[in-house]
Amino acid sequence: MSQTFIEIYTIDVLREFINSAVKEAVTSLIPIAEEKKDNPLLTKKEAAKYLGVSIVTMSKYVKQGQIKAVTISGSRQRFWQEDLDKSLKIMRCYR
Repeated sequence: MSQTFIEIYTIDVLREFINSAVKEAVTSLIPIAEEKKDNPLLTKKEAAKYLGVSIVTMSKYVKQGQIKAVTISGSRQRFWQEDLDKSLKIMRCYR
């Protein structure tokens, strides 16, 4: 049988624990955010504008597999700008 130990801390000590944990988590995310600055995640409307096509055409390209989409929160789609650039180069080669 394992034993459980309960330690009692003051509010100030708990606050310090939480602050240090949050700082550690945020600083670990900063490099990830900086890496993605030159490769933003675009909405379907932004991606369509970027490619110079309508939203309907964007949907058609995604459905046909010509453009890679990232699905978030159910059915919303987002597009990495880098993926759009790659798809555009490929599509131009076949025209």
